[in-house]
Amino acid sequence: MKKLIFLFSVFLVLLMQTAMAQNITLSLEGSSFIAGQTVIAKVSMERFSLSKFSVIDSANSRQSIGFYQYDLGNNEHIVYFNLPSAFSGDYKLLVSDKRLEQGIFMEDNATALFSVSSGDAFTITPAAVKISPASSYFKVTMRHTSGNPIEVAVSVSDTALKPVRNSLSLAVNELKTLTVNYDGLKLKNNAVLTLSAGAIKYEIIAVAPKSANATAQSNATAQNQSTEETISFEGQLVTVKNITVIKNSAPVNRPIAGALEFKNNAKLALHDLAFTSSGISLAFNETSVSVLEPGAVYSQYIWINKLKDAAAGTYFGTITLTSREGASLAIPLEIEFTPVAQEQPNATQSQQNVSVPLEKPGKVTVEKVNATLGIPLANFSELKQKSEQEKRKSLLIAVTISVFVIAIAFLFYLRIRPKTAVKKMSDYAESFEKPKKK
Repeated sequence: MKKLIFLFSVFLVLLMQTAMAQNITLSLEGSSFIAGQTVIAKVSMERFSLSKFSVIDSANSRQSIGFYQYDLGNNEHIVYFNLPSAFSGDYKLLVSDKRLEQGIFMEDNATALFSVSSGDAFTITPAAVKISPASSYFKVTMRHTSGNPIEVAVSVSDTALKPVRNSLSLAVNELKTLTVNYDGLKLKNNAVLTLSAGAIKYEIIAVAPKSANATAQSNATAQNQSTEETISFEGQLVTVKNITVIKNSAPVNRPIAGALEFKNNAKLALHDLAFTSSGISLAFNETSVSVLEPGAVYSQYIWINKLKDAAAGTYFGTITLTSREGASLAIPLEIEFTPVAQEQPNATQSQQNVSVPLEKPGKVTVEKVNATLGIPLANFSELKQKSEQEKRKSLLIAVTISVFVIAIAFLFYLRIRPKTAVKKMSDYAESFEKPKKK
């Protein structure tokens, strides 16, 4: 019984360390894709952020990918991204969440493996749509990205969805928009719009509204014709963490790389979003986004001084994002490039300099931009070093706690175990029978 108590104590210690782990589930709609195709993933995760996602190739190098996100509610999410046409081979989609809880460094990971080959491909935007009682249609944008012309077949799982076409053709590099009308009153459950061509099959989820508004539906057509003219989109395009300015400092021989997450706070979709820069030469992962659904988030990667040829000095510029509807967002930049000779990292510079060396051309190590108003970006190399130090420290703390608890349990066991009497030598001597006198 006492041994059982001791083993149970050890089990509780291990259970306390594993109970804090977050359950992340990740699945892809398929395992084989074509370069230039859109990959759709379903994710269940509590502490969700696009910055926690990455695509890793077979050489364990992180690839530069822009992610889209749609929130389904109840910690369920749709994440999708477009494969570059140069991709080929085996890859994995990785979501990693690192956190410090009760002095223990925890890391939760989920991966999904997939392969990429060449062929005829096209991309879509969006991969999920929220049905709104205030509207009567939505649009899906398709872009031919590689191979020969494509014939796309269109089908639905619910007759409440009514595409204007049953099929459409995409010529090489052509972009087309499919309009899908719907009756929100008849759509009681989520429906699926399927777009298929050859080996590619997209299933776009149309999320049913929680409650239908009959009055809004009856006037939907008239409202849709004047929506863009009557609704103000001012202030509806924001960054996820309310970043309003980016300040940074780096040596002239190193690029600055990072990601900004943009969100559509409007009640309607934003179309034809364009990224531009002024004052400072930037490289964007994507220069335009066809559509950003209400509540959707897009992660845009940027590179400054990608060629590592900047002259020393302080530069001022702006990143600007605009949509067809008139929504806009401008983020000022203040970047300082210092001569290589001045690169002497210390405790102060670790909070100011960004050090992200390029691994190879076309394989850029990209980390999440962690910026707030007036606060410089953190040094990515320093953060990685700090993360490793925290991991070792947390492991040491976990082992120490485990040993301490086991020691306490063992001492407790020694205290409560029954004591066995030990006879003295004199006791044994008295037990012998004395010899009889003759």
